[in-house]
Amino acid sequence: MESAPASSRRDMWVHMLLYPGHTLPTALAPVLVAAGLARHDGVFSAGPMLLAFLAGWLIQFIGDIRDRAFDVVKGKRTVAVRFGPAWSRAEFVALLALAYIAPLAFWLGMGFGARVLLPLLTLPYAVSTVRAVLTLDRIGDLVPMTPKAARLLLAYAALLAGGVAYG
Repeated sequence: MESAPASSRRDMWVHMLLYPGHTLPTALAPVLVAAGLARHDGVFSAGPMLLAFLAGWLIQFIGDIRDRAFDVVKGKRTVAVRFGPAWSRAEFVALLALAYIAPLAFWLGMGFGARVLLPLLTLPYAVSTVRAVLTLDRIGDLVPMTPKAARLLLAYAALLAGGVAYG
């Protein structure tokens, strides 16, 4: 099987990243800028950057679950449309669990100080967010979950940034 031309592969990746809507690129753009600045200053660390990237992606899953019925009608092929809301919920939980395991790995295996564990303070709020995402089905009930997840991720990211910078 022949590989696709480079321009087709690039177009495929651009389409995959931008197709879900504006939430994903908006969430990930600051992460990419910060990674570029950190690389330029010689302080880049892949672990925290990948964690921030995954955290930004989390908000997309709630929107996919919430908007699934509309996306089916519009012909969008989001994760929730292709694999069902249960799959999107499982991905949300898995990525969030990874986000809470990562500070432990940074502390135990990557030489960061104990302050890198500060994001664990947001765990109770994360648990309530997960419970809601796993149990709510109506669109009206899911609408407040996107800003709730955004608040969670903002608090998590601020604590992680502080822990990485000063830990």
